[in-house]
Amino acid sequence: MGYLNSVRYTHADIHFMRFMDGKLFAGTDGGIYVSDDEGDSFSDLNKNLAIGQFYRISVSQQNLDVVAGGLQDNGGFGHDGTTWRHYHGGDGMEGIVDPSDSKIFYGFTQYGGRLNITDDSGISRRQYFLPSEEGQEGTSDPVGEWITPLAITNNSELYAGYSQVYRFEPTGWVKVSDHNFQGNIDRLVINPDNNDIMYVAQGAGLFRSTDRGVTFTKVNFTEGAIRGIVTDPSDSEAIWVITSNNVRRVTNISSSFPTKTTVGTNIPSEDLTVIKHHKGSDSNTLYLGTTLGVYFINDDLTEWQAFDTNLPNTQIRDLEINETNARLYAATFGRGVFYSDIPTSSVLSTDDDVFLSGISIYPNPSRSIFNINRTISDELTVRVFDLTGKQVFAKKNITDTTFEIDMSSHSSGIYIMNMSSNGKIATKKLIKR
Repeated sequence: MGYLNSVRYTHADIHFMRFMDGKLFAGTDGGIYVSDDEGDSFSDLNKNLAIGQFYRISVSQQNLDVVAGGLQDNGGFGHDGTTWRHYHGGDGMEGIVDPSDSKIFYGFTQYGGRLNITDDSGISRRQYFLPSEEGQEGTSDPVGEWITPLAITNNSELYAGYSQVYRFEPTGWVKVSDHNFQGNIDRLVINPDNNDIMYVAQGAGLFRSTDRGVTFTKVNFTEGAIRGIVTDPSDSEAIWVITSNNVRRVTNISSSFPTKTTVGTNIPSEDLTVIKHHKGSDSNTLYLGTTLGVYFINDDLTEWQAFDTNLPNTQIRDLEINETNARLYAATFGRGVFYSDIPTSSVLSTDDDVFLSGISIYPNPSRSIFNINRTISDELTVRVFDLTGKQVFAKKNITDTTFEIDMSSHSSGIYIMNMSSNGKIATKKLIKR
């Protein structure tokens, strides 16, 4: 592989080699390299290729463009709003943006061997090793899972799941729990609306704590290995759980026999990887990541719908939502990070009875331009969505009584226009010929 910056360098982890037209191509965890002299020297072909293999990401709630994440054998990267910076090496796993300071990123390496912290968006870093009672760094030692879970509270308390739950202090890791989870922890989820409530998954086992990880009770859940957990902001006794092939809503979770209900009548056939709840949605929208893309469902739907406009058919390893500005981020394993604005209102509602009085739309249907007239000049926000929930138009703080929506660049079909003003919300169907 050669040394970095030498003419013989390729990334160490080579997965594919082939001669084509007299050239030797190498596909690696660091991208694509080509040799014209049978491997004596290589050229880097990675410029402008979005091919990052992300395991996990985290986003800032204050700044739309701040993202941190871990990549397969390429360490941790953080985006400060303008620039991606490499803030640690190794295999990058969980990456977390501090909720109190968007310049602080945390990042785990494989098996939770090292915690890396940057206070300046990735310019510098410091490192801390795993807890001494969990073993020493190295793949043959008793350490955490390959992706050791890392979670943070609203007030920036950092927790990790090894064989037990640990809290990070200025002096290092401090053990919090003392429970027989029967193995290393796979998932660690903190309820963002009540940080005292935590969930741990180990294989098919589900455990719940109401004292911030000190003690745990096993939940009666026997649906298979758990791939993801998300809490319900309106009910501290309810969560959504995914396995490889099912989505379940679990209510009355502290009872001996919680209620378990399948979500959706058409669970996607590909493996399920991650689930997120959009807290800002007025219809309980859930987003589901799979090995081939993203789906969504809400209270107005009985079936999962594809949410894959401009998204490649590649596996989704993580989803995150900026609730402040209603934006969904998807971490892919091989195509980098994608994002999309998402609706906060039930975009499939077409009930004209809730339409704000004093507003008219013409022509409708239209081949291109929809004209909007209204009788008052109160600030108005307008968003237009297609029937998959993809936002195709948005304009905020409108005070004009006459304006237009240009849909000429969009395909024919039905769209939903959402309008909000002074706390009132209305929807209207637009028909593009």
